[in-house]
Amino acid sequence: MVGAVGALWAGFGVVLASEEALDRIWGVPPRERAGFVGSRLRALGLLALIGGATIVSTVISSLVGGGAAWLGAVAGVVISAVLNLAVFLAVYHLLGSAGLPLRASLPGAALAAAGWTALQLVGGWFLAHEVRNATPVYGTFALVIGLLVWVQLGATLTVLGAELNSVLERGLWPRSLGSGSRLPG
Repeated sequence: MVGAVGALWAGFGVVLASEEALDRIWGVPPRERAGFVGSRLRALGLLALIGGATIVSTVISSLVGGGAAWLGAVAGVVISAVLNLAVFLAVYHLLGSAGLPLRASLPGAALAAAGWTALQLVGGWFLAHEVRNATPVYGTFALVIGLLVWVQLGATLTVLGAELNSVLERGLWPRSLGSGSRLPG
Protein backbone atom coordinates (compact mmCIF):
# COMPACT_ATOMS: atom_id res chain seq x y z
CA MET A 1 0.00 0.00 0.00
CA VAL A 2 2.80 2.40 0.90
CA GLY A 3 4.56 1.63 -2.39
CA ALA A 4 1.40 2.26 -4.41
CA VAL A 5 0.77 5.59 -2.66
CA GLY A 6 4.43 6.55 -3.15
CA ALA A 7 4.28 5.69 -6.84
CA LEU A 8 1.06 7.69 -7.28
CA TRP A 9 2.58 10.66 -5.44
CA ALA A 10 5.75 10.49 -7.59
CA GLY A 11 3.71 10.22 -10.80
CA PHE A 12 1.64 13.20 -9.73
CA GLY A 13 4.85 15.16 -9.18
CA VAL A 14 6.17 14.17 -12.61
CA VAL A 15 2.99 15.38 -14.31
CA LEU A 16 3.10 18.71 -12.44
CA ALA A 17 6.80 19.17 -13.25
CA SER A 18 6.09 18.35 -16.90
CA GLU A 19 3.29 20.92 -16.94
CA GLU A 20 5.68 23.53 -15.54
CA ALA A 21 8.39 22.62 -18.08
CA LEU A 22 5.98 22.87 -21.02
CA ASP A 23 4.71 26.24 -19.80
CA ARG A 24 8.30 27.50 -19.57
CA ILE A 25 9.22 26.15 -23.00
CA TRP A 26 6.24 27.90 -24.57
CA GLY A 27 6.77 31.07 -22.51
CA VAL A 28 3.34 31.05 -20.86
CA PRO A 29 3.24 33.90 -18.32
CA PRO A 30 2.53 32.74 -14.74
CA ARG A 31 -0.80 34.62 -14.62
CA GLU A 32 -2.06 32.61 -17.65
CA ARG A 33 -1.10 29.20 -16.25
CA ALA A 34 -3.58 26.85 -14.61
CA GLY A 35 -4.29 27.63 -10.97
CA PHE A 36 -3.46 25.40 -8.02
CA VAL A 37 -6.67 23.37 -8.03
CA GLY A 38 -7.05 23.29 -11.82
CA SER A 39 -3.50 22.08 -12.42
CA ARG A 40 -3.87 19.34 -9.80
CA LEU A 41 -7.18 18.10 -11.21
CA ARG A 42 -5.77 18.10 -14.73
CA ALA A 43 -2.61 16.33 -13.49
CA LEU A 44 -4.67 13.61 -11.82
CA GLY A 45 -6.73 12.94 -14.95
CA LEU A 46 -3.70 12.99 -17.24
CA LEU A 47 -1.74 10.74 -14.88
CA ALA A 48 -4.45 8.11 -15.21
CA LEU A 49 -4.81 8.51 -18.99
CA ILE A 50 -1.16 8.87 -19.97
CA GLY A 51 0.16 6.51 -17.30
CA GLY A 52 -2.24 3.77 -18.39
CA ALA A 53 -1.35 4.19 -22.07
CA THR A 54 2.37 4.18 -21.25
CA ILE A 55 2.02 0.97 -19.25
CA VAL A 56 0.16 -0.74 -22.10
CA SER A 57 2.74 0.44 -24.62
CA THR A 58 5.65 -0.72 -22.43
CA VAL A 59 4.08 -4.16 -21.89
CA ILE A 60 3.65 -4.56 -25.65
CA SER A 61 7.27 -3.49 -26.25
CA SER A 62 8.61 -5.81 -23.55
CA LEU A 63 6.78 -8.74 -25.13
CA VAL A 64 8.34 -7.83 -28.48
CA GLY A 65 11.81 -7.32 -26.97
CA GLY A 66 11.53 -10.71 -25.31
CA GLY A 67 11.70 -12.45 -28.66
CA ALA A 68 8.23 -12.92 -30.13
CA ALA A 69 7.78 -14.26 -33.66
CA TRP A 70 8.84 -11.94 -36.50
CA LEU A 71 5.37 -10.84 -37.63
CA GLY A 72 4.21 -10.45 -34.05
CA ALA A 73 7.32 -8.40 -33.27
CA VAL A 74 6.69 -6.01 -36.15
CA ALA A 75 3.03 -5.64 -35.20
CA GLY A 76 4.01 -5.08 -31.57
CA VAL A 77 6.50 -2.36 -32.50
CA VAL A 78 3.96 -0.62 -34.73
CA ILE A 79 1.24 -0.78 -32.07
CA SER A 80 3.67 0.45 -29.43
CA ALA A 81 4.89 3.31 -31.64
CA VAL A 82 1.30 4.41 -32.41
CA LEU A 83 0.41 4.32 -28.70
CA ASN A 84 3.57 6.27 -27.86
CA LEU A 85 2.71 8.87 -30.50
CA ALA A 86 -0.76 9.23 -28.99
CA VAL A 87 0.73 9.56 -25.49
CA PHE A 88 3.17 12.29 -26.54
CA LEU A 89 0.50 14.12 -28.52
CA ALA A 90 -1.65 14.10 -25.39
CA VAL A 91 1.26 15.25 -23.22
CA TYR A 92 2.22 18.14 -25.48
CA HIS A 93 -1.31 19.17 -26.37
CA LEU A 94 -3.13 18.77 -23.05
CA LEU A 95 -0.50 19.28 -20.36
CA GLY A 96 0.71 22.79 -21.10
CA SER A 97 -1.35 25.94 -20.63
CA ALA A 98 -0.47 27.43 -24.03
CA GLY A 99 -3.59 26.07 -25.80
CA LEU A 100 -1.72 25.03 -28.93
CA PRO A 101 -3.24 23.43 -32.02
CA LEU A 102 -2.67 19.70 -32.28
CA ARG A 103 -0.53 20.10 -35.41
CA ALA A 104 1.99 22.14 -33.38
CA SER A 105 2.54 19.11 -31.16
CA LEU A 106 3.06 16.58 -33.96
CA PRO A 107 6.78 16.96 -34.87
CA GLY A 108 8.03 16.74 -31.30
CA ALA A 109 5.58 13.96 -30.50
CA ALA A 110 6.86 11.95 -33.47
CA LEU A 111 10.49 12.45 -32.39
CA ALA A 112 9.76 11.59 -28.76
CA ALA A 113 7.60 8.58 -29.71
CA ALA A 114 10.32 7.15 -31.97
CA GLY A 115 12.93 7.59 -29.26
CA TRP A 116 10.65 6.21 -26.53
CA THR A 117 9.80 3.18 -28.66
CA ALA A 118 13.52 2.53 -29.14
CA LEU A 119 14.08 2.88 -25.38
CA GLN A 120 11.27 0.42 -24.70
CA LEU A 121 12.72 -2.11 -27.13
CA VAL A 122 16.22 -1.78 -25.66
CA GLY A 123 14.77 -2.05 -22.15
CA GLY A 124 12.80 -5.19 -23.06
CA TRP A 125 15.88 -6.75 -24.65
CA PHE A 126 18.00 -5.81 -21.61
CA LEU A 127 15.55 -7.48 -19.23
CA ALA A 128 15.10 -10.56 -21.40
CA HIS A 129 18.76 -11.22 -22.18
CA GLU A 130 20.96 -9.55 -19.58
CA VAL A 131 19.11 -9.32 -16.27
CA ARG A 132 17.35 -12.69 -16.51
CA ASN A 133 20.55 -14.70 -16.10
CA ALA A 134 22.20 -12.45 -13.51
CA THR A 135 22.68 -13.27 -9.85
CA PRO A 136 20.02 -11.76 -7.58
CA VAL A 137 22.33 -9.01 -6.27
CA TYR A 138 23.74 -8.08 -9.68
CA GLY A 139 20.30 -8.32 -11.27
CA THR A 140 18.82 -5.92 -8.72
CA PHE A 141 21.59 -3.38 -9.23
CA ALA A 142 21.40 -3.72 -13.01
CA LEU A 143 17.63 -3.27 -12.93
CA VAL A 144 17.75 -0.18 -10.72
CA ILE A 145 20.58 1.50 -12.62
CA GLY A 146 19.02 0.59 -15.97
CA LEU A 147 15.65 1.97 -14.86
CA LEU A 148 17.20 5.25 -13.69
CA VAL A 149 19.04 5.67 -17.00
CA TRP A 150 15.87 4.76 -18.90
CA VAL A 151 13.79 7.35 -17.02
CA GLN A 152 16.44 10.05 -17.51
CA LEU A 153 16.68 9.38 -21.24
CA GLY A 154 12.89 9.36 -21.51
CA ALA A 155 12.64 12.72 -19.73
CA THR A 156 15.32 14.16 -22.01
CA LEU A 157 13.44 12.94 -25.09
CA THR A 158 10.22 14.49 -23.80
CA VAL A 159 11.82 17.90 -23.27
CA LEU A 160 13.65 17.76 -26.62
CA GLY A 161 10.35 16.99 -28.38
CA ALA A 162 8.66 19.94 -26.67
CA GLU A 163 11.57 22.21 -27.60
CA LEU A 164 11.35 21.03 -31.21
CA ASN A 165 7.65 21.91 -31.27
CA SER A 166 8.34 25.39 -29.91
CA VAL A 167 11.20 26.07 -32.33
CA LEU A 168 9.24 24.90 -35.38
CA GLU A 169 5.99 26.64 -34.45
CA ARG A 170 7.65 29.99 -33.73
CA GLY A 171 10.19 29.84 -36.55
CA LEU A 172 13.12 30.16 -34.15
CA TRP A 173 15.62 28.69 -36.58
CA PRO A 174 18.07 29.17 -38.08
CA ARG A 175 19.65 31.50 -35.54
CA SER A 176 23.22 32.64 -35.25
CA LEU A 177 24.91 31.93 -31.96
CA GLY A 178 27.65 34.48 -32.65
CA SER A 179 28.43 37.45 -30.43
CA GLY A 180 26.01 39.81 -32.15
CA SER A 181 22.89 37.67 -31.68
CA ARG A 182 20.48 37.43 -28.82
CA LEU A 183 18.19 34.49 -28.26
CA PRO A 184 14.66 35.25 -27.12
CA GLY A 185 13.92 34.44 -23.61
